Amino acid sequence: MISNAAKKRKYHPRNTVVTDIITTIKKRNEGPYILLSIDWNEPFINASEGIAKICLDCKLFGPLDHKYGNTCDSKSSLRGLDRIDFLLYAMDILTTILRCGMTGFNDITTSDHCGFFLDLSRNVILKGKTTTLPSFFERQLQSKSPKSVGKYKHYSKKQINKYNIESQIKQILIISKQRKLT
Repeated sequence: MISNAAKKRKYHPRNTVVTDIITTIKKRNEGPYILLSIDWNEPFINASEGIAKICLDCKLFGPLDHKYGNTCDSKSSLRGLDRIDFLLYAMDILTTILRCGMTGFNDITTSDHCGFFLDLSRNVILKGKTTTLPSFFERQLQSKSPKSVGKYKHYSKKQINKYNIESQIKQILIISKQRKLT
């Protein structure tokens, strides 16, 4: 007979998320590269549940752990003592990693979590086949409802202005250039 505590653990919403992530990754057939960035809010402590289960079942690895070992086990949230945010990848991405790391708290933007960065070799991933993308403003929206496109553009512009997105992006670019993330 299963105890009530065991039933609660088995049907905990987080376990459902783990199952959904594993199912989605395993179904993925269109390409070899898998990269998962997740704010898990739990440390990597139990080898049969949570992040560990995702890593084991999907054969995912942490670039920070691979590059730096246990020295990267520092906390990733101001309110905790453990690393609860994870950047995970499939082994085929290993050869494409140029640089990776964690930023300090509030280094790039105001947050109670540290930032992660992962610099991959575009040429390796795309096998030298790159496509030039038109700027955001040159792209054509395709819709069967031109009225909806107009509303979307109006709403997007309103949100960009309301949250001052362009200046935030400029600030992030300035900070990242000054700090030379390595």
